[in-house]
Amino acid sequence: RLPWYMMKRSALERLLHERCVRNELDERCLPRLLDRHPDLVKLRRQAALPPEVLEPLAAFRGDVRWHFDARERLGQKLVGAEAALDAVVAGEEVSKVVAALPENQTESPPADQVPGLHHPWRNHVGFETAVPRGVAGGTKFGQPEPALTTQNMKLRYPTLQQVAHTLPADPKWRAHVVRSIRVLERSKDWDFQSKLTAVNKLKEVYDQLKPSDVYTAALDEKLPVNRVPSHLKRKYAPDAQYVRTYPKHFLKKKSFYRYRPSLTATTPLVKSKK
Repeated sequence: RLPWYMMKRSALERLLHERCVRNELDERCLPRLLDRHPDLVKLRRQAALPPEVLEPLAAFRGDVRWHFDARERLGQKLVGAEAALDAVVAGEEVSKVVAALPENQTESPPADQVPGLHHPWRNHVGFETAVPRGVAGGTKFGQPEPALTTQNMKLRYPTLQQVAHTLPADPKWRAHVVRSIRVLERSKDWDFQSKLTAVNKLKEVYDQLKPSDVYTAALDEKLPVNRVPSHLKRKYAPDAQYVRTYPKHFLKKKSFYRYRPSLTATTPLVKSKK
């Protein structure tokens, strides 16, 4: 009954949006009105759960051999039953029969388990999703799916493990890159290709920089933040020399120029003659 629910909901939504919606307030109230419609509530209660609801639950439970389609799932169960029967016919022990099931195989996975990517990690590759994807028209219709999208559809959790290597040797730069990777892994507003590009460029930038101790020493010398009162300085640190960032009373001094010279300007600004 799920197609009937979606067809009726989309038809009502289009009808109300074209004939009844007058302003932004009505547009914001339209989804709430559809959710409370009696006929839609009844159809939604009788409809089966879509794969968008069941697949995350199965992936969170740890299933790597599962499918939303009943036929595909039955085929997976039959393959497992045949493996168990073959072990029983061979006269194996109970532990070996259990280990023969596809769900209990713990050997190291092949490095080419993800097409086009060296991915030797275990329990990263899951089942193939049954959520409809693609386009029904336009310039992208009929074009093959990008390789990166195909790889991500096979992973249970699309992490940035494939770029979390050859990190900078400096501890501070290394911590910055690791922190950036952790933040980008949980960011929902970035596509996966942009995340990979950002991490790779960040590593290249840090590889070209000097060690962090050089910049830390320069900042500590030019920008002292732990200033002490003058009487304590004369008593405990008479030889310490603080570098002033700006001259004294610099705000009260009048500049010869009526504007701040730009860093990108090629010619100075000339005052127009009256």
